[in-house]
Amino acid sequence: MKIKATSLFDPYIDIGEVLAQFFAPHLEVVIHDYSKPKRSVIAVFNGDITGRKIGDPLTEIGKARIKGAELPDRLIGYENRAPSGKLLRSASIAIRDNNRQLVGSF
Repeated sequence: MKIKATSLFDPYIDIGEVLAQFFAPHLEVVIHDYSKPKRSVIAVFNGDITGRKIGDPLTEIGKARIKGAELPDRLIGYENRAPSGKLLRSASIAIRDNNRQLVGSF
């Protein structure tokens, strides 16, 4: 599922859609726009893995990032759980604008 996004997010949405299709049904891809913390999810592919959908809020990692926590821009292979309790391996990449300001995540 895709919605209209700003040009900054378009490449991430395109890459996310391709990766999700290629690795379906095992990979969920979510793109967050941090300017809207309560409705940050602007694109989600294979959302049935966690039940996430467009308009959902930030994750705990997203909340920590916008509060200034010292997290690397690339978090790879961390564990978390789906609402069903299933153990997941995840990755998160910070999205920054041309001024290196944090604007979202992939």
